[in-house]
Amino acid sequence: MGIDEKLSLNTYKVYKISHIIVDKEKCNICSDKPCIYCCPAGTYSLEKNDLIISFEGCVECGTCEIVCPYKKIRLTYPPLGHGIIYRYG
Repeated sequence: MGIDEKLSLNTYKVYKISHIIVDKEKCNICSDKPCIYCCPAGTYSLEKNDLIISFEGCVECGTCEIVCPYKKIRLTYPPLGHGIIYRYG
């Protein structure tokens, strides 16, 4: 089973406040924006040169924190009871 198929099986209990903290001032000077291309859940997108963060689908893997050249993305995990309920079968 591929990653796309596995992600489609997940059930999300979404918290109303984003758990992703981004320094958008640094995003504006970042030319590569690797977070957009490396996120397996497609959490980040670019709209009119503005970084859009769709935190609701985040799988909390931390890839965005690792690839950010300015180290200005931080995950603060949602409160207990919110997040992803994994279903692999």
